[in-house]
Amino acid sequence: YARALARLLRRKFGDRRRKADTLYFGGGTPPLLGAENLAALIREAKRDFGLSDAEITVEVNPAQYPPDFFEKMARAGVTRLSIGLQSADDGELRLLGRRHTAAQARQAVR
Repeated sequence: YARALARLLRRKFGDRRRKADTLYFGGGTPPLLGAENLAALIREAKRDFGLSDAEITVEVNPAQYPPDFFEKMARAGVTRLSIGLQSADDGELRLLGRRHTAAQARQAVR
């Protein structure tokens, strides 16, 4: 999937004259691609779209990321993480229909 997405991006936007200043992986589920696949996509986008000084954001659900995910994203050049932290209160999280607990949210922020 990640390779197909990279090819699609290159085909649709791969004109070297285009330069982007922001790359955003949203929806809270980018970690489901796996850190290596996401890092490879980021490297290809940086190369193909001149993103050397760009803000690169990855949106993360506090309940869905592997232990070394943040470290790998930093090495890949991610400059901003958007953690879907709606509350640190378990009752409020249940009311909001969130799948993570307050403890998972606190761990994600650490």
